[in-house]
Amino acid sequence: MQALKWTGPVVAMIDCTKIRAKLTYSQELGCIVGSTLSFDNTNIITYDDIHLKIKEIQDKNAIASQVRCIILKVMVISFFIIITIIFFKNLINIF
Repeated sequence: MQALKWTGPVVAMIDCTKIRAKLTYSQELGCIVGSTLSFDNTNIITYDDIHLKIKEIQDKNAIASQVRCIILKVMVISFFIIITIIFFKNLINIF
């Protein structure tokens, strides 16, 4: 947090999920997903490369079996207070 120069509160969440080992081509991303290799190593230029890349990933035994996600959320207290005031003000106007 020193790099961001943030001194306020931070919420951290960690999730580690086991997944089924499977390689698939994602047309949206343009690469093979399900691998532990970088995007540069799984990037597909032509459709003929798909089976070659999948074979290469299998030969390197680089198929993912779990996903670990670390999420950091910066708590902006003033924003929370403003939203709360608006909510309660509207609630009072209803009654």
